[in-house]
Amino acid sequence: MLNSFSQGLMSTQLLLGRRRIVLNILEDLNSAIESGSVQHYVIIGDRGLGKSSVLNFIARELSSNTKTLTIMIFGDRILSKKQFYDQLVEGFLESFSKKKNLPVDLKENYTKALSTISSALSLVSSVSFGINLGPIIQAAFTALENKRTWRKYADQAIGSINRVSKENNFHTVILLDDFDTLIESLGSDFVQDFRGRISETTSTSLISTATNASFFTRNDQPFYSFFKIYPMESLTVEEVREFLIEKAKKENVSFTDESIGRIYSLSKGWPLYLRSLTREASLSAILDHRSCVSESDVEIGLRNMLINLEPAFRANYDSLSVVQKAILRAVSKGCNTPSLIYKEVKLPRGSIGPSIERVVEKGKLQKAGKASYKISDPLFEEWLREKSIHS
Repeated sequence: MLNSFSQGLMSTQLLLGRRRIVLNILEDLNSAIESGSVQHYVIIGDRGLGKSSVLNFIARELSSNTKTLTIMIFGDRILSKKQFYDQLVEGFLESFSKKKNLPVDLKENYTKALSTISSALSLVSSVSFGINLGPIIQAAFTALENKRTWRKYADQAIGSINRVSKENNFHTVILLDDFDTLIESLGSDFVQDFRGRISETTSTSLISTATNASFFTRNDQPFYSFFKIYPMESLTVEEVREFLIEKAKKENVSFTDESIGRIYSLSKGWPLYLRSLTREASLSAILDHRSCVSESDVEIGLRNMLINLEPAFRANYDSLSVVQKAILRAVSKGCNTPSLIYKEVKLPRGSIGPSIERVVEKGKLQKAGKASYKISDPLFEEWLREKSIHS
């Protein structure tokens, strides 16, 4: 059985309305493992909603279970297919060594050796675990030394991980953050190949996060109907209020109804912005020797945040074309339909649709309905609105 959650780990401050997603995934995974089946999961939502935090929390819970091995991979840091499988093997060996309770001095040497897979494999191969680690060691070592193709390496790595897990009564969970980024960067041949290999495993599950839902919901995509999908939405105003009430109890501050409403409208329920804005607004009140956070404190907090975010927002904005910038400025002013954007930007009518879609593909806009759009990042929208006013 998977470990139950402690009250501290499940606190409002840590998970912010994400308890149900975490519990559902872990309970479902537990049921699948107990029944001898394999299930895969993907958490889909906009950037900034806390998907990575939830994935890290799940990894933490799974790593404390004696029967699960966890491998964490960050999709936005993988540059090649070979690197992906290198990290898969590294993660497996590291997790396996921890569950086998190696002596302290050996753990220290092992950690140092993990700087390269070949040195890790050389060290591991000289240690007696009391089990047969030969298949995975030999597979990775041979692939590295002989420079075989990534498909050969993948075949041996995935197959050996699954086999060693099964032989030792472990269930391996690969946690893939930003899986859609990985899919885009490594291409269709990797995607098709990886799905095929994972589909054949009997002791390995995937838990992933993604921003682009189309890879998992369109029937022309390789991962269609492969994952159980868990949508992650913005926090509701009730969840934001719950967070602020909890914070007020812990830090001896209070929030007016107006300040709560303003924090919610600015953060749009994004956990990262909610935390930062609340911290800045609270600091404004404290510096003014007040214990009650007002709406004006929230505005001061917003100004401070926009100053801190200016370099990132400016670089993001400057990377766009003139037309894309104009579309974003138009939407920030409330022109949120193609016809209103057309009137504001004054592009040829036939080009407005494709131009908007390119901004959507870049993740700067998202559909808010059948024929309307909104800026994806709520504080980027505030920044744009401020720039438009002063331009």
